[in-house]
Amino acid sequence: MSREELARRQAALVAALVLGESVPEGFDPDRVRATTEALLRKRAGEVGAQWPALRTQLGPQWSARFTAWAAGRAMEALLAGVRPSDLPTYATAVGLVVLMTLTGSLLPALRAVRVDPTTALRT
Repeated sequence: MSREELARRQAALVAALVLGESVPEGFDPDRVRATTEALLRKRAGEVGAQWPALRTQLGPQWSARFTAWAAGRAMEALLAGVRPSDLPTYATAVGLVVLMTLTGSLLPALRAVRVDPTTALRT
């Protein structure tokens, strides 16, 4: 297996574990689901340790409510309503970043080409 293939498979597995994407070929869906639930419970414990008042207020429902919220809403909240698998949005964002980078470096370079080097060195 090449490094690229391994990287692709790892990314697909992480997406299945964290983002709820489909389980990649070759992995047991039951085990991936169990691992996802364990990660959510672990995160609930960590958040509960940081916010004990919230954990106390929700009582025994804390873990179930937090994992339900985290599984369904956390990533969408971070992305301001953009789905994690929304390829056109990400492609547009990458295109804009490339365009801004080229514009930001090309315009000063074109201005520098127009300046006579001897004049620039004298001033």
